[in-house]
Amino acid sequence: MQDKIRVTRDSVCAGDSIAAPHETYLDYMPWQTLSSWLNQLKEYLPKQPDILWAISTNNKDIAFITCDENSKPIIDVIHPYASMAELNLQSIRCNHFYRHDFKDKYPNTMSMFEIKDDLLIKAKQISSLF
Repeated sequence: MQDKIRVTRDSVCAGDSIAAPHETYLDYMPWQTLSSWLNQLKEYLPKQPDILWAISTNNKDIAFITCDENSKPIIDVIHPYASMAELNLQSIRCNHFYRHDFKDKYPNTMSMFEIKDDLLIKAKQISSLF
């Protein structure tokens, strides 16, 4: 039996804001892993190489999505093997960040991949299954 999860995301530019609010419902199977389901979610998000997407639920990051120079999404998951049923997610929020959003925390020039890797390490250190 399929279930649905509510997904919302930020607008990434003025033209994208025309279609706001960005909300959809995506199907999932209870036995499906979070990693597997995020492959479906990545198709919903705008793909730009200069964006870091923080995927969260209940104000906790559960994954990060960045794009390579060809705008191919790369997904990093905090609990990759957890099942959707185990996580019992009700809604997902996708917040985007640009490089300049991190200028205070990362004053030295860092790529979005380096920033994402640092955030992923920190999120894993403080995370437990929700």
